[in-house]
Amino acid sequence: MFDVEMVRLDTDFRIARVLDLLDDAAALNASRLLVVVDDPDLRRAADSYALLRAEASARGIDAALEYMPQSALRTLSEALTLLDTAGGGRLIVDALHHDRTGAGLEALQALDPSLISYFQICDAGPLWDATTAGLHHVARHARLLPGDGTIDLAGMLRVLPPEFPISVEVPNDAGIAKFGALQWARMAHERSTALLSKVVAT
Repeated sequence: MFDVEMVRLDTDFRIARVLDLLDDAAALNASRLLVVVDDPDLRRAADSYALLRAEASARGIDAALEYMPQSALRTLSEALTLLDTAGGGRLIVDALHHDRTGAGLEALQALDPSLISYFQICDAGPLWDATTAGLHHVARHARLLPGDGTIDLAGMLRVLPPEFPISVEVPNDAGIAKFGALQWARMAHERSTALLSKVVAT
């Protein structure tokens, strides 16, 4: 077990509600916990994150924040500010969400490598519905396999340090219905391996 999804930091977050999840994640030897911010008060969210991070760390788990435009933590800049306010922590860089924020490769290249917990890869097309519902739909139901879209995954991999884990996140209802879950997983592995081989070769 690598990572566990997810804890949402909302306006009514209470640490007691997630302790069983953290205990179960530790029992499975998970090393990462994905954290999403739904609280528009980022100062309060930072306090919630600091508390969650402490409890997770005590169990050997890295609670990492994922920024995405359909959440309250919309951009890399906001995420970095929240980490500073919380007194530490790390980030998940999701290729889809980072691409949709428009921050580009330069922002990733300037990011302190020690702040990155892991990198999630997938692909997506050049046009998208920028509403919250539209962004959520693609993220949870219509991600593309690496190489089937226009996200500069190779560029992202080249500017990010090579020593942290990569997670392949490609939920796609239509693809799984057409090929079956096992074959879709095999295709995701093949495309991801081909992408990494391409980056290493260049």
